[in-house]
Formats: sequence, structure tokens, C-alpha cells
Amino acid sequence: MQSYTVREAAEVCGISYQAMRTRVDRGQLQVIKRDGTRRITEGELETAGLLGSSSDPEIVRLRSENAQLRQELQAMRTLPAPRRGRAGSTRSDGAGVPPGAR
Repeated sequence: MQSYTVREAAEVCGISYQAMRTRVDRGQLQVIKRDGTRRITEGELETAGLLGSSSDPEIVRLRSENAQLRQELQAMRTLPAPRRGRAGSTRSDGAGVPPGAR
């Protein structure tokens, strides 16, 4: 039977490595150790509902939406962080800054 490392299983199932690892660490997925590496069998992934060809249209739609949202999130993570001014200051000429704070 086919087995996958935790990282490979995450890729095959379309979820993040961290999500797959969390399931393993919580005992939601059983692993076997082979040569010191944790592996998850194909059957275990199918039993957990993470792998397999699902003909349920709702699952297909959700997987597609999930993939799209992941792409959007990745694009947003590459945007520069917004710049923040001094707390309490709304104008660059110092107006609005409490006396003594200048």
C-alpha cells in the first residue's frame, strides 16, 4: 500500500504541512515509522476523508474555493506592511500633538 511522509501527504491532500502535522500530533491520523520517518498510509488518508476522488459537488466546490483563497492569501502576504505615524499625531506639522510631546 502507498504511504507518504507528512509533507507529501499534505501536498497530496491539498492542505498545509502544519495542518497535516497537527492532525498527526493530535492522534487524528495514525502514522507508521519507516527508517525513522513518520509515514501515513493512503488508506489512513482515505479513512480520514482527506484523500480520494470525491464526486460530491459541494466538496469539489469547497476544495476549489480553498485553493483560490490560499493563492489570494499568499499574494497578500507579499504586500508591504502599512506605514504608521506617531500615536496621536494626525498631521505632519505637529498640530494635534499634545504640548510637551514635540
